[in-house]
Formats: sequence, C-alpha cells, structure tokens
Amino acid sequence: MFKEFFLIPHGMFLHTCFMINHKRAVSAAALARKRAAWENEHPDQIKAVDRSLPVPQKVRDRATELVSAAYAHVRKHIADRETLYRIVTKAMVDYVDRFGASFKTFDEDQQSHLSESCDRILAGPLNLPGGKPGGSGKELPADRPPPGFPREILDAVDQTIRIAQSLSPRH
Repeated sequence: MFKEFFLIPHGMFLHTCFMINHKRAVSAAALARKRAAWENEHPDQIKAVDRSLPVPQKVRDRATELVSAAYAHVRKHIADRETLYRIVTKAMVDYVDRFGASFKTFDEDQQSHLSESCDRILAGPLNLPGGKPGGSGKELPADRPPPGFPREILDAVDQTIRIAQSLSPRH
C-alpha cells in the first residue's frame, strides 16, 4: 500500500510540532484572558505607561548625525564591538540628559558637548575584561557605523531613560 515508509517519522514529527504549538497557543490565550480579568478586577493596581517621548524630537530628528559622531569619537578609543555599543549608548544618554532639552541643531557647540559626554563615559569605569579598552578580542567595528546602528542606539537610549524615569521617585 505505502512505499514511502521513510516519511512516517517526518509526519509524526510535524504532527507533534503542530500539537505542541497548538497547546501553547491555547495556553497563551487562556493566560491572556486570566490577566485581563485580573486587570478588570484591580484597576487601582494598573499603572499606565507614559507614552511621551523621553528623547526630545529635535534630537530624534538628528539622531543619525549625533550617533555617528559619537561612534566616530568612541571608535578611536575602543576596539571591541560590544563595548563600543555600550559606551556610545551611555554617552548618548549622558548627552540627552545634559543637553537634550536645549538642543536645536547639531553645530560646533553641540559637537563639543557630545565629545565631552563621550569623554566623560570613557573616563569612567568601563568594566572591561583586563580593565582596558578592547579587552574581549571580538571583531573590530568598521570606521563608520553599521546600517541600523543609529536606530539601535536611539532605542537603547529611549529604553534606558524610560527605566530611569520609572525608578525615580515622583513628587
């Protein structure tokens, strides 16, 4: 009757995967309904997420320029990709915190402020293996930021500021 007996294990595998994923989907839906019911019963314990942007819009508009300049400044001192990303993110958080509200355009003064923020972070404890830049031996980043780097850093800055705001006491 069947000549392709070798396909039976593949069919069993596919059926098992379907059943596992189906069970997970049903469980996730039940959990979502349970969570929604709890939220309806305890509206006083629900905290609304602040949808305002913690990074000023003018900084967002010029993010590619700002992040690329920070990348170029930090790249001279850091030879490790992960460390470079972390330092650029911290430098951008510092820059936005100190100069974001007054930012209008990326001129010579703002370039100086951004370099100062990068230098402040570079001068701090980097928590690197061996205590010096480039300690992990990972691939060196290019001289220019990779595609999507400004967006990735901007998202990380946004998330960092939101977390810091949520942890700070409100008056």
